[in-house]
Amino acid sequence: MPVATSQPLAAQAGLALRYRGGTAADAVFVISAVMTVLEPATNGIGGDAFALGIFGREVVGLNAFGRAPANQPRRGFDGQPGMPRRDLGPITVQGVVRDWDALWREHRVLPFT
Repeated sequence: MPVATSQPLAAQAGLALRYRGGTAADAVFVISAVMTVLEPATNGIGGDAFALGIFGREVVGLNAFGRAPANQPRRGFDGQPGMPRRDLGPITVQGVVRDWDALWREHRVLPFT
């Protein structure tokens, strides 16, 4: 039941859930939450996330890359020149919370308490 992070405390939190009988989804959920505290500049609920987990014989990938806002002009997104460099145009809507929820609902075994 390997767990890998850049922060030992986050890895320990994930391992603790695995030893309590949690799945990889349970571990990803708690590791992500701990990482938002330990490395807030590179991790957080206001960002994107990527993860891999093995559930039985199935490898599940999480791609919580943010989506472009609905009213964002297509300029720069469809290969045309002109991607804004100095305003908020290239910013995406964060996807990590939605995808944490989807992964947790489908693959978790421990309650959210």
